[in-house]
Amino acid sequence: MAAGLRPSESETVRQIADVLATGDLTRCAPGAPPNTHWSDWPESGNL
Repeated sequence: MAAGLRPSESETVRQIADVLATGDLTRCAPGAPPNTHWSDWPESGNL
């Protein structure tokens, strides 16, 4: 569970499941900006 959320509570997971079930790509419309920029993960290179 990421950030204490169950997958079913995640907007993104629900949207991906909906797209997979229907094949309709327009059903995926994230409500929050992505957090994939390197600056959002300052500890990522410290393994």
